[in-house]
Amino acid sequence: NDSMAMLYELHRRGEHFDEIVFYSNGMDFKAIYRLWEQVKAKFEPLGVVCTELKPDYSFTDKMFNILVKNRDGSGYHNGYRWCGGSCRWGTTDKNVLLDKYCEQKNAVVYVGIASDEMHRKPNKPYKIHPLKEWGYTQADCLKINRKNGIQWLEQTDSGKWVDLYDILDRVSCWCCANKNLWELYNIWYYFRNTYWQWLKDMQSRLDMPMKKFKNKKFGEYGNVFDLEKVFESGYVPKHRKKKE
Repeated sequence: NDSMAMLYELHRRGEHFDEIVFYSNGMDFKAIYRLWEQVKAKFEPLGVVCTELKPDYSFTDKMFNILVKNRDGSGYHNGYRWCGGSCRWGTTDKNVLLDKYCEQKNAVVYVGIASDEMHRKPNKPYKIHPLKEWGYTQADCLKINRKNGIQWLEQTDSGKWVDLYDILDRVSCWCCANKNLWELYNIWYYFRNTYWQWLKDMQSRLDMPMKKFKNKKFGEYGNVFDLEKVFESGYVPKHRKKKE
């Protein structure tokens, strides 16, 4: 959302940029890859280079198979497990690869982080944050994208299309453990046969719950299979996104 708004707003303001860089670990919603094709179709004819960076490993292999040293030094376990919370290994890998690429080019980099999200990443001298300079919040960015006809369209189990920003607070990787209960409910509700099934497949290979939740009626839960039982019982989580 933020990066897309920044890109289109820079273009509208006549700001010059030579290259657009997209990082892909293969775990994004299909809508993201369709939007990347849309970006390339718009900007490549204008002479802008569109580059897709990928890690040199399989996301699922690192999640399940790579030997990882236990934090207490007691030995090793297989895989980094769920990405999120205090173990955002996927985000770290993305930032390392992007920084390395940009620094090798000695580039000045526009970074799409909204003014109300500047706490997310430390700054580097070659990085510019236009959204902060313009005072654009995440909500402002979404309005800009809507105005430009940008939609994060994903086909549901029923065959209908839904914009992911109508059912998710943040369109991160579909397997991100930072998703809240309302977001996970919507993934279960709309995509039971695809993304939700894939989450269950992942959980079946891990003893670590995706994320822990607490409820007076259901107690503590967080395993994807437990979540499914809670949702099937008729429980609909409240949307608790902070007000803009």
